[in-house]
Amino acid sequence: MTFKDYLKDNSISVTNLSKKTNIPRSTISDIVNDKTNINYCHTAVFVGISKALNITMEDFYNLASGKYVYFRDRFKVVLRDNYYLLLYDNKEDCICKKDKITTKYIIDIANTNIDNILRNERMKSWKMTTLDS
Repeated sequence: MTFKDYLKDNSISVTNLSKKTNIPRSTISDIVNDKTNINYCHTAVFVGISKALNITMEDFYNLASGKYVYFRDRFKVVLRDNYYLLLYDNKEDCICKKDKITTKYIIDIANTNIDNILRNERMKSWKMTTLDS
């Protein structure tokens, strides 16, 4: 997943992000279109965009540098040592081995896993609430 994909998936335009951050539209556009090396961006760009998107600077960096295969809330999918991994809450779950699998299929698997994790967390919190009553 690229930074461009992330903005598109979240219905955020370069123009709106520029207005929200006071970062020139051209700067954001260059990052989105891989015309600038993210390693040379000013700290203010990292801080401004991260705050505006409510993500960490590390997540922004990984999105902008193309290190995430997929990114949703606190969940990230990365490719490491020929395996797709789902990273969240200091945990690592292997999704599958990289073979001839499309990115869309990986995202479908990731979303299913994420939905299951979130469902289990909700059920756990409901049980805690019921026990406390």
